[in-house]
Amino acid sequence: MGAAAYHRGSKVIANQIQADYGFDKKQLSDQIQRMSTMAEEFNQYATKVLDFIVEPRGLCRTTVEHQKTKNKFKKLMELCITCDNEWVDANSTDAIEWLRVSKARAKARHSALVYVMQSWNIEHYIGTIPGAFR
Repeated sequence: MGAAAYHRGSKVIANQIQADYGFDKKQLSDQIQRMSTMAEEFNQYATKVLDFIVEPRGLCRTTVEHQKTKNKFKKLMELCITCDNEWVDANSTDAIEWLRVSKARAKARHSALVYVMQSWNIEHYIGTIPGAFR
């Protein structure tokens, strides 16, 4: 089979998949926009969480400071650093990859926050939590 026949066959298959599953450019563009928005929300949440862990405020301050001295917190922060390194190395123009690393980064920081906050209400101190962590 020649290159031209291969490309024609690929075009026919792509058109059939598009017809079967109804993907169009507008729908794909909307999905990419939603993924970018979600990634930005995860990044903002991750920043808020780290700011709070570094400088806790309010009545839970002593609890947070005490929990930060434990070994489990150090392991959770190592996980956060690993996720941060992945996030730095990721390509922000690839919406799916950017969403994946942003969510992993926010999830790692969220787990550290849950550990240091113990039974305190996180939403009271941080604000709204992205839907993936509720």
